[in-house]
Amino acid sequence: MSKKVGSDKLKAGVVKVDKMDFPYTIRKDRKTKPLYARFGREVKNYKDDGTPVYRYKYNVSAKDEFELKVAIKNILDGIEEESTSRTLFVNDIKKWLKDEYWSAVVSDEDDKDGITRNTYDRIEVTVNQILSASPFLLTTRVSDITPDDCRQILRELKNKYADSSFKKVKTCLNSYFNAKVRNGEITKNPLEAIHERHGNKGKGKNGNQSVDEDNNLIFLTDDEIEKIKKVINDGYDYTSKSRSNKTYTAHGTIAQGKFFIFMLNSGLRAGEAVALKYSDIDFEKSTMTVRRNIVRVKKRDKDGNPIYKTDKNGNKIKKINYTKYNQLVEKKGKDNITEDDDIYFVDFNGNYQYVVEYEKQECLPKTSESYATVRINSKCIEILKEMLKDEPEGYNSYIVHEQRKASDSSKPVESISTNALYKRWVNLCTHAGVPTRGLHCLRHSCASHLFAVTKGNALFVKELLRHSDVSFTEQIYVSIIDKYRQEVFEEFEI
Repeated sequence: MSKKVGSDKLKAGVVKVDKMDFPYTIRKDRKTKPLYARFGREVKNYKDDGTPVYRYKYNVSAKDEFELKVAIKNILDGIEEESTSRTLFVNDIKKWLKDEYWSAVVSDEDDKDGITRNTYDRIEVTVNQILSASPFLLTTRVSDITPDDCRQILRELKNKYADSSFKKVKTCLNSYFNAKVRNGEITKNPLEAIHERHGNKGKGKNGNQSVDEDNNLIFLTDDEIEKIKKVINDGYDYTSKSRSNKTYTAHGTIAQGKFFIFMLNSGLRAGEAVALKYSDIDFEKSTMTVRRNIVRVKKRDKDGNPIYKTDKNGNKIKKINYTKYNQLVEKKGKDNITEDDDIYFVDFNGNYQYVVEYEKQECLPKTSESYATVRINSKCIEILKEMLKDEPEGYNSYIVHEQRKASDSSKPVESISTNALYKRWVNLCTHAGVPTRGLHCLRHSCASHLFAVTKGNALFVKELLRHSDVSFTEQIYVSIIDKYRQEVFEEFEI
């Protein structure tokens, strides 16, 4: 399949080799082998304005598409064969991830010497971000990586991810290269010569919904809070269709919706919130003890490899790109979509991505300072007492949990995941007419109101939110603190 491109009307097409697309052009001046493709792009140098100038390591000519596929396949096989004697970066950094971190993963939630499975998942995500943003690394050996290559990697990631993600990438790369230096595999860390600062202060492509595009914290307004409270207390009306296709109006409620007001008043993180139990609450002293955190982690085998979901035939389920899928449904109809349609995610190596199995894991809170007993206000106590009325007598387990059927009232309840809590939150915001944000905006809003009643007392806020250090609190909420400091200064007079 080919199409016209460019002003000179040259025809071009794409061939697929090892699930990767290789575009080619047809050069009319080459009679015997007119099809021309090039790949393996790398930075040759930079223009004065910082724009990279690229070159291609591999150039292929052929008489037809079949011959072009064969030629490209031979090059790819040669690259793979070469990597057995001289390690490619893409393979080595994955090996380093397992060697360096998987052995340190702890199964005991009280073991503070190792790392949690959640931390390992996050480091793995960072490694994949590096590889997916820099395709040239697929054909680059570890020993051949230069400071210019590192600069290119950082520039590729610069506008794609938020500041926090960018810092994690730099930390990960630095740890990797330092390990290679210690092992004598390279003589110098190529990242040492780079002083790249992150220019994108926004939330990135898939960033935190608790900050805006300028990286300013998002708080719930008083009006939004009132709308949320109204839906929690009064429920909402919605329209639906019966099996006979008749439209009807019904009334709905948010499951354990009052707990979101509890989060707003207590400043709990989402993982701490779903792990909180009634046994952690001292109703007489108006305190709560944050003892645990629930995170969503990938299921893995003993070697650290992810476990994938399978169909009834035991085949791994491919990960669907629903943006492409929905576009195809509109174009050709759901029943006409086949396995040959391009609706699946592929990784940086052109291979299909598969759906990973996840599970909940209970572990210690985020930091040692997060494990603490703190005061909670009378509103929190009032909400918990109201919610406790809906539980069986003597119940002291998870406050927010999976919905219990009447027939299962005697069975122990399971905590819900942070994803399930977020879905309830999205449903609440939708029916309240409030923009959907991350659950962490409840914590930010709690902090904002605490600063208001204390006139910017960062130490007080630090203690209630259980931050590791007051300087961290000041750094996050610097704009709010400056506002109240200015008000105090204007009111100060002797």
